[in-house]
Amino acid sequence: MVNSLLYTFPGIRVISEEHMPTSGDGGGGIDVAPISVNRAVLNSAAFATIPPEIDLNLEDLVVWIDPLDATKEYSEGLTQYVTTMVCVVQRGEPLLGVIHQPFLMKTYWASKFGIDKKLLALRSTFMRQSADADADRRPPRLVISRSHKGDVERLVHAALPNATVLEAAGSGFKTLELMKGQADIYLHKTHIKKWDVCAPNAILKYATEGTMSTLRGGSISYDFESDFVVREGIFATAKPGLVSLRQRLAAQLFNSRRLDDV
Repeated sequence: MVNSLLYTFPGIRVISEEHMPTSGDGGGGIDVAPISVNRAVLNSAAFATIPPEIDLNLEDLVVWIDPLDATKEYSEGLTQYVTTMVCVVQRGEPLLGVIHQPFLMKTYWASKFGIDKKLLALRSTFMRQSADADADRRPPRLVISRSHKGDVERLVHAALPNATVLEAAGSGFKTLELMKGQADIYLHKTHIKKWDVCAPNAILKYATEGTMSTLRGGSISYDFESDFVVREGIFATAKPGLVSLRQRLAAQLFNSRRLDDV
């Protein structure tokens, strides 16, 4: 994935969790062919929401790639959690996010220029559910990491006694759970890499009225020169009315331990 992009768009800057040696660096003689873009595919109904011409400056772009999200679960055979994610960033801001579920053969994307029709259908269903008068009165459902949950569940219940805590794996999977209305808040307490959250950030930004931020409410910059670790956790929701819970959760989670340990 990395080398195909580098060969197809010379000069593009790519940040990825994993790298393969190129054929020219003495690292094994791997041959990588440039990406062949089929214009007929781009003109199909699946991409009908994207305008035909988009003018972008290559120097402003960075691509973040997570080739295998939920690696631990992949090794355990829990392939329903596994995703591959690509995010295109323009001057630090997510421009396009793609979440692909390789074992389900499903792909979801959202961008500044258009939204995947599957996501549009999910959003339509999600909006109908949110419009339900009883929805605002239901206890929030928070999805957290099954492999790094630590004491998060206990602290969530200390902050939100009636909340339901769900366990899942992979930032991509958890974000899709928000989009499907299966969870209300995606909460992550510990450090997380930006290639894990860039594509989910873009999808929430362009396909919902929700948000993704640090637990303290800070925005996340995806500049090429930026630190590739988010150190203050993640709070994400597709429901803008739930953003007010972020401060309560952050106060409970951060006050339980020193910030350096979070």
